[in-house]
Amino acid sequence: MKCRGIALVFGVTLAFAGRPVPNILVSSYISDLDTNGTAYSIQSDGQAGPTHGVVGEYDNALQGVTSILTANTYNQEPPGDWQLDLLSSTVRTMRLTLSSVNAIPAGQPGYTVPPNPPFQGTDNLVSKFEEKCTGILLDMGTMNKVGQTIICPAIFRFNWGSTYYRVYMTGSFGGYNETSQVQIQCNSLGSNSLCSDWFVDPVPVVNPDGTVTSGRAVGRLATPGRKAEINAGDYYMTFHVHITRP
Repeated sequence: MKCRGIALVFGVTLAFAGRPVPNILVSSYISDLDTNGTAYSIQSDGQAGPTHGVVGEYDNALQGVTSILTANTYNQEPPGDWQLDLLSSTVRTMRLTLSSVNAIPAGQPGYTVPPNPPFQGTDNLVSKFEEKCTGILLDMGTMNKVGQTIICPAIFRFNWGSTYYRVYMTGSFGGYNETSQVQIQCNSLGSNSLCSDWFVDPVPVVNPDGTVTSGRAVGRLATPGRKAEINAGDYYMTFHVHITRP
């Protein structure tokens, strides 16, 4: 059971007044390797999607997948927050790596407690990946410039046995101050002049010489305890998500 403060942040959303606003349906593509061939710590399950036949493709309402910009947002913001929800799917998963390689060592920025993950290595998991932009009054659904970026909280949830874990990449949103948020970039606009194609990545690193390299998010692994969440350690998280309006 989550502590009271966190429940207030993550458990409450505000409904839209008047006529309900629909979700925006999207396709989500989870990459497995970066441009150097290095495996991301969050990957797809390696399956091709049913619509376009692309490995790592997840299509809304197919194979038990929910892939949307949800209308159920914070702060009465418009749709919406991206969700890739596989919790009801019997055929699709995502892979997650939790190992000594990406656990943040003692003494490094982002370390809080010794890591205590439910498994070591990489596993296919019943999971959900989502961002929480509207919690900080931002919204990827109304981005309207190519190249525009916003930085938002994100959460990766997975089931393990009879319990579940979350990897929080939320920064101060929710009180996980050692963690970092994610960057959302608009790649192209649709006929309505709103963004129809996005990337979700760790915030890139700007080097002293002005060059930009891929970043890695700091995420806290946590599982519900009897009265409060249990901190199970911090991990460097890498991923690349491509989202499109189908």
